[in-house]
Amino acid sequence: MSVALLQTSLILTQAERVADMIAKSDELARYRQAEVKMTNHREAEQLTYTVKLKRNRYSQTSLRYGYDHPEVRKAKDEYDEVLQRVEQIPVIEEFQTSQSEVNDLVQGVLKIVMVSMPGDMRLERDTIEVKSGCGTVGGGCGSCRTK
Repeated sequence: MSVALLQTSLILTQAERVADMIAKSDELARYRQAEVKMTNHREAEQLTYTVKLKRNRYSQTSLRYGYDHPEVRKAKDEYDEVLQRVEQIPVIEEFQTSQSEVNDLVQGVLKIVMVSMPGDMRLERDTIEVKSGCGTVGGGCGSCRTK
């Protein structure tokens, strides 16, 4: 085995260890628990879906008409009303908090790797894609990543 191949193998092994540590972290355990609660809370699931619909409608109308149009104000009011309902459900807040904690953990690891790279090295930042179909209120959950 060549030295370069051995180094690559060692780096990938360390990356697997970091991934395993994240998978076993308290943050991910709290996220999974909150995810189960969300899944079992019918109103939370429905509101999550409604938030996405209202956000999309607001975005579409503002792009189409501009921000001062009555349809845009109506869409914004509907979106804000759903967000207020979301704030009244503790399960959603717990899920969002745990989601943010996992995201911060993963982003922290990525930041350390990025900062540790030589300054003259160009890295492709578009190789990690965040899925958006995980059912979260704010979009992608941050832990749904693929290469």
